[in-house]
Amino acid sequence: MRLMLIALMACAWVAAGWVMGHAMPVWMGAALALAGLTLWAGGAR
Repeated sequence: MRLMLIALMACAWVAAGWVMGHAMPVWMGAALALAGLTLWAGGAR
């Protein structure tokens, strides 16, 4: 669980950096929603 969370955070930071560089708020919203859903699913188990 902790390893998955760390990997998720790393992916989130990379995605956030890419989105900021390309100025695509739609993708940012989708990434945040996916991250939140993944965290919720991981915590529910």
